Amino acid sequence: MQTTVEAMSPTEDERGVTHGPGDGARGAAAESAVASPAAPEASLEAFAQAQGKPKNQMRKRVLFALKGLISLGLIAWIVSGANLAEVAESAKGVHVGWLALAFGLQVVGPGLTSLRWKGLLAAKDCRPSWGYLYKSSLVAVFFKQFLPSILGGDTIRAYDAWRAGASKGLAVTSVVVDRLIGMVALAMFAVVALAFVSGPLIDRVSGVRWWAAAGLAGTAGLTWAMFARNEAIHRWVAWGIGRLPGLVRGKFEKIYGALSGYRGQYGPLLVAFGVSVVLQTKVVFFYYAIGMALGMEIGLTNWFVIVPVAIFIMLAPISINGVGLREGVFTFLLATVFAESRSEALAFAWIEYGIFLVFGMLGGLVYATRRGGNVRGTPGNPGNPGNPGNPGNPGNPGAPLARPGAAGPGGG
Repeated sequence: MQTTVEAMSPTEDERGVTHGPGDGARGAAAESAVASPAAPEASLEAFAQAQGKPKNQMRKRVLFALKGLISLGLIAWIVSGANLAEVAESAKGVHVGWLALAFGLQVVGPGLTSLRWKGLLAAKDCRPSWGYLYKSSLVAVFFKQFLPSILGGDTIRAYDAWRAGASKGLAVTSVVVDRLIGMVALAMFAVVALAFVSGPLIDRVSGVRWWAAAGLAGTAGLTWAMFARNEAIHRWVAWGIGRLPGLVRGKFEKIYGALSGYRGQYGPLLVAFGVSVVLQTKVVFFYYAIGMALGMEIGLTNWFVIVPVAIFIMLAPISINGVGLREGVFTFLLATVFAESRSEALAFAWIEYGIFLVFGMLGGLVYATRRGGNVRGTPGNPGNPGNPGNPGNPGNPGAPLARPGAAGPGGG
């Protein structure tokens, strides 16, 4: 059964999304709503499955199990060479003020991410409120930390963008571009910082500043190529991607295809990059604060190199949430390179992860209290599960997948 969309005067729903008569065309194209009477998350799993291939579910489970074994193996190897009593002693001696600052900076992070994401959605005429996106980012942290095998944090964010009125394509693309711009800013931090830092990290790598300059130029050039309007450039990029090994070619093709929606939109992209610079500065200070809490004598500029290197290594998809990799990379960088004690380096890694887990619990609370059913909260909304005429009633087996409560102005 299809829904009927009537023109409305401009209104603002609980997500801060403004709707008016001009939004009716988008709403008319919306699919029927499938929403649980209990919560809008009822169709979250269906949304996630629609983005992937069901036949790959078994492979995903096997890969997750392998990642778990790798994480356990790495932890066992690192802990076997550590004095856990000294690690506990290092953790007990932390400076509470610096630790509180680190946690406070972690709270700020999703706010900046939401601001960047909001701008990218607004560039495509989808305007959920910052508060709505902030809550979504908090919930994403919860899923990433506690339920990584079920749904990734990016899937949560894409689903919420879809609920807010974005098409499925835009919902996924906005999250991909948001993540990519953040990674580009982080990479540029590392290569720029290498031009100014001095000490053991520079001494150990010959010609590191020349490598940094080449890396900066390459990162800037590749980023420009991905978002430029020039079709000849895109043909060359597509040609290069087509010659990658099959294992990674598909991933790069999907990512590059997702970026096409933002090609030539330099204004929103530059604003997003500016927010990313502030966000990644916050990330560096987060790690610096943990180091200061443990009494480490590492200069601030060195953290602008340590943090990007550590994060990119932890992003390697060979463990669960970087568990095992985290301990290994910080033990190497802090103990081997910067001569901090091994026990302090391990305490650093576990304190960082502990902060992430505590913060993830906050996201869990937000998820548990998210409003159910009709996200627009308007009595006449055809997608309201409380409406007997709701075409998205779960009792209707033929209802196609669509965002909960989206069958009104602003849907699409």
